[in-house]
Amino acid sequence: MDNSPVILTMHFDVPVSKVWKALTSKEQMKEWYFDVQDYELEVGKEFHFFEPGGTSYLHQCRILEVIPEKRFSHTWAYPKFSTGETTLTWDLEAAGNGTKLTLTHADIDNLAEAGEAFSKASFAEGWKGFELGLRHFLDRPEGLGTLTFSININSTPEKIWSLMWDKEGYAQWTKPFNPGSSISGNIEQGGRVHFLSAEGDGMYSNVDTYVPNFYIAFKHIGTIKDFKEQPVDEETKKWSGCIETYTLYPNGKGGSALNVKVDVEPAHFNMMNEAFPKSLQALKEMAEQ
Repeated sequence: MDNSPVILTMHFDVPVSKVWKALTSKEQMKEWYFDVQDYELEVGKEFHFFEPGGTSYLHQCRILEVIPEKRFSHTWAYPKFSTGETTLTWDLEAAGNGTKLTLTHADIDNLAEAGEAFSKASFAEGWKGFELGLRHFLDRPEGLGTLTFSININSTPEKIWSLMWDKEGYAQWTKPFNPGSSISGNIEQGGRVHFLSAEGDGMYSNVDTYVPNFYIAFKHIGTIKDFKEQPVDEETKKWSGCIETYTLYPNGKGGSALNVKVDVEPAHFNMMNEAFPKSLQALKEMAEQ
């Protein structure tokens, strides 16, 4: 058995202080990581949380070490599935004008009794996804907030994914935003995509990250008028570069949990909070047929 830890080294073009706050602030963690209700940054304190959009995988953690802007370490366990305990450590150091961040997840073999879902390979893949989430959060344009939406769907990731990005399926589940919504372009790594209304207005975006049936991140670039991409003007610069991500997880109940994160200008929070849950419910109903 491979007992070596998962080690992931990341580099960010932001100061150490900004990365530290993203890793240790309860409010910021909620935007890119997990929603942890009982968290306090103090050695010895325990905190708990579930997977995004679900209640199957209870995570139990205990803070082991806090060295401000240098190291944050805590245990990582799943008490419903195993008596074993692993250790997760974040090490930070300045690298030029940016930050080098090293994640070390050790003692994963202590969870062997819990099965393949808790293997080193599974954690390695999962942490790569969270690296993307952290990177997108740190690169978010100033003045924007991130909204999160989740839903459990009793269907396979493959069927849900197909419905989300198939032109006919997309037009159906996005009706709460606009009855004439459409999508065109290339849903692939680096692809250019147009999100359009029936009138030909909308937004053009690049596929920043693409892992089929699991994760997609759109980086929104600019507006479309009369089906034509418009140059990025001063107003558009306020949000250009913002990210919208979709992640599908097994929900532990034979279905899937869909987690959506959207960077939004505060003026649009109410509209998003009203339309997105309705759209995801429509997607759920389609996928469960």
